Amino acid sequence: MGNSSDDIMITYRTRMIRHAFATAVLLCALSACKDSQAPPPPDLKPASVEMSPSTAVLYAWQETKFSAVVKNAAGTVLPGARVRWESSDSSLIVIDSSGSGYVNLFYPMTEASATVSAISVENANARSQRAFTIKIQYSDLGIMPDTNSLLVGMGRTLIANLHYVQPSSSPEGRQRVVPTWSSAAPAVVTVNDSGQITAIATGHARITATYDGRTATSEVEVVASPSVQLTAVSGGVFITQDASVTRVNRECGLNAKDGGVYCWGLLIPEMLPFDRCEFVLKTGPTWRHKQFHCGEIPARLPAPVTFSALSSGGFGGCALAATKAVYCWGTNGSGELGNGTTDQFTFAGWVDRGATKIASDDQFQSIYAAGPQRCAIRIDGAAFCWGAGYGSTPTRVSGNVSFTAIAERSRYNGNNCGLAVDNTAYCWSNSQSSQQIGTSQWIGIDVNLVSACALASSGRAYCWAFETSGVGQSPTLVSGDPTLVFMGTMVDASNFNYSSTCGLSAAGDVYCIKATGASPNYSYSLEAVNLGGLKLKRFSGTCGIGVDDKAYCWSYDRRTVRVVPGQ
Repeated sequence: MGNSSDDIMITYRTRMIRHAFATAVLLCALSACKDSQAPPPPDLKPASVEMSPSTAVLYAWQETKFSAVVKNAAGTVLPGARVRWESSDSSLIVIDSSGSGYVNLFYPMTEASATVSAISVENANARSQRAFTIKIQYSDLGIMPDTNSLLVGMGRTLIANLHYVQPSSSPEGRQRVVPTWSSAAPAVVTVNDSGQITAIATGHARITATYDGRTATSEVEVVASPSVQLTAVSGGVFITQDASVTRVNRECGLNAKDGGVYCWGLLIPEMLPFDRCEFVLKTGPTWRHKQFHCGEIPARLPAPVTFSALSSGGFGGCALAATKAVYCWGTNGSGELGNGTTDQFTFAGWVDRGATKIASDDQFQSIYAAGPQRCAIRIDGAAFCWGAGYGSTPTRVSGNVSFTAIAERSRYNGNNCGLAVDNTAYCWSNSQSSQQIGTSQWIGIDVNLVSACALASSGRAYCWAFETSGVGQSPTLVSGDPTLVFMGTMVDASNFNYSSTCGLSAAGDVYCIKATGASPNYSYSLEAVNLGGLKLKRFSGTCGIGVDDKAYCWSYDRRTVRVVPGQ
């Protein structure tokens, strides 16, 4: 069927309308493109910098991450914009190009300030600057000593410290403060505003320190007097890795009342009563506080036997039992216990052993054990040594010599000397055969850092230098007066790693032998030693028996002399 003219007309009109609409749309679109503007390029010029952290306080010895945001004038963040960092004091705040920082503080400062700046690399006028206060972040309050043992009438000063964390290469930081002190039992122990405690009666008291909302306590035990009668005393100085930082005496005596060995100063853990002491020592690059048992009051050495003689030094000692067996105690890094064992010894982590029988069932008549090499003379005169130069079991000094005495403190390299039954001197190096030193006769012998010395019956002392063989040169007269009635070792005030050879005049005054010149041609002379007027009958290391029959000890520098408590 064909289309009518009306249908054809409708179709034509529809097409025209559609074309006109499409044309209008196109023209409109073209017109819009012609009239519109391209958007402006982004503003990349830095105008400001915002820095974090926003806190005004930084804590010392901590790492801190600094960061910065760079913005343009419209306040829009500019990703990737770079900044450089500056510190007004690079000794206090160290900061690298990435913003990683480390905050420092130097003794005796407890607070300081420094400014950090973040500066736009593209525009130096765009910057942020912030002032920081650097403080110490304290943790808790502590008291030293925190454990105390006293006799009635004794006293000491407690010290309160705020603790804080320092760099890993340093010990825990401490700042001494003045707290409020109180005693929970003032009838037993009193405490004044300065922390001075005084023992009033036997019993227990807890001392409390309060400061800035923090508290700490210290325990005090007031004990009965041990009532000792010390007939022999011997002592020395225990040194840590850095001797300029730490030193502590270890001293012992033989109690005639019960045959026990009593010690004070540095104690082995089993000994009671005790205080808690500490010193600062170095382990590799790290410094730290080391706590240990110590005490002013003589504490008995636990042992299954009683004793008749002792010899001891800073690192321990030995004693002769009533059964004539030998027991040793202290450190065992070179086999000083003589029982076939050794311990890995470090100054930061030493082990103190209790009384241990040496690996011998022989009977002995005397003991010489104040140094690193320990020796004993068997009842038949044969000398046995162990420790430095000999190892961990008693070994006979070769040479087939019968001895009556041996120097109490051997050199640290194992050299030593002794007197034979004919009163002639023999010396040895490590475990080498003993060799006779001339034909003179002596009544005493000693070994020090550079020489060996012997005392003649005339009261005159003679010395000779140790050579690498350990035997040395011919004896040389020690110049100076007076004549001596006793010779022994005393800790050297100038170098307490070693001992001096010293003697006593008939009046009980101390004189030490000074070597001048170069080995082996030393010259020797006597020098008077002032122990605050103390007069002695005999001595060993840092202790002696006075003419009043009481035991006294003194500091390594000989400036402080004290009577041993409990006598």
